[in-house]
Amino acid sequence: EQKRLTRKRPENLSAWEEYLQGLRCFYERQRTDYEDPGLAQARQHFEQAINLDSTLSDAYAQLAICGAWELVQRITKDSEQTLDGMLADGRKAEALNPENPLALVGIAVASFFRGNHPVALDHTQRAVQFNPSYALSYYWLGLAQVHSGEYPQGENTVLKAFQLSPADPDLSNFHALLFFACLGQGKYEEALEAIDKALLRHPDAGHHLGFR
Repeated sequence: EQKRLTRKRPENLSAWEEYLQGLRCFYERQRTDYEDPGLAQARQHFEQAINLDSTLSDAYAQLAICGAWELVQRITKDSEQTLDGMLADGRKAEALNPENPLALVGIAVASFFRGNHPVALDHTQRAVQFNPSYALSYYWLGLAQVHSGEYPQGENTVLKAFQLSPADPDLSNFHALLFFACLGQGKYEEALEAIDKALLRHPDAGHHLGFR
């Protein structure tokens, strides 16, 4: 499907096809600090998808997630503006589809980066309830858990994400989450092994290098 889309003229793409192109750019990006063309292209595709269909809840949610990585990768020039935009996009996604787990994740991500971990926990737990087979919800739930001091719960949650999506394009982040969960429990060898696996996939990810 992705190969078919790359052969299609850009002006002929539908909103959903623009969204899929955004996902491709998002997951294939280099994840480098300060500049990441793939992340910028992903944002452009998600915005174009919304221009074509303003009711596409998933596209708004992915914009919130893009904002999170613009913060993590130190790309944004105005963190407050990025945080405000993330929350607005997450809320718009939820307003369009209150039972969309990705929309709930969008709000959770914005809340997490504001340090509001209780709200992040609540929304990711609801996302899991709406779709217990969606690995991304477990990732963000686990992240909220470990940053709330719930390290064993976070470990169990990320192991569930691995089980659901063992070849996930975001697998490096799953390993990084496992690092946090093990580190908080004093399981240092397991933590080192986890972050090394994350770096094998993306050796230039600055935030992962810092964890090591």
